[in-house]
Amino acid sequence: MRTKSLLCVCLGIASIIFVGCNNTLDEVYYSCNKEADKWAKENIVDIQKMTRTDWERISDYSYQKAAYNAFTAEQKSTFWIERIEEIMLLDWNEDEINHLTDLLQFVKNHVSVFENDSDTKEADIYSYKWIDYARNNLNWTDYTIYAVTMSGYKMIDKSGTLMSQNNLKRTRSRKERECDCSRKFEFCGIGVPLECLPNENETRCTITIRGCDWLFLGECNGICDFETF
Repeated sequence: MRTKSLLCVCLGIASIIFVGCNNTLDEVYYSCNKEADKWAKENIVDIQKMTRTDWERISDYSYQKAAYNAFTAEQKSTFWIERIEEIMLLDWNEDEINHLTDLLQFVKNHVSVFENDSDTKEADIYSYKWIDYARNNLNWTDYTIYAVTMSGYKMIDKSGTLMSQNNLKRTRSRKERECDCSRKFEFCGIGVPLECLPNENETRCTITIRGCDWLFLGECNGICDFETF
């Protein structure tokens, strides 16, 4: 898999989370999927009490994404802190533990980056250096990097195997979808290594500026290659 350069998406749109859902700039959207967005808005109080375990129990992928985007910045930070601490229990060597600890400290010290209207420039620079070190100094594969920093699911070994999520459902057809993966790494980490298809022709989707890539801070611009939708 070829190495791709970091794409900095620094879009200062204060009151709208997603691009392409609607032209109204004074309304917040948690998903470009109308059903998932409606569900998130109707259940916002309960969602903002959710733990990561609660999030994992949501059986629909679009609803998971909507719920995460409805989290408070503190929830998102806690989500990643707990996940990184869980990952650190695997059989890493000292250099790898130090690298994961550095990531953990970044998340703890930068809660504000998880605000939906935050400037992610500092996180973009940090992630580029963190990923570069993981690749070139620790010899981590892109799938391990993805599993550590770009998926919310339980990581069960150092190679990047994730707890299977094959039972996740979809709420829209293939032709009526929001994008759900980043083309930067060209695959989806939801339990099995699925290809992240380009946003074109029969796989066109609505691009969103948050919810994918590193710590879910980046653009979703591709579609996971599920056999069924």
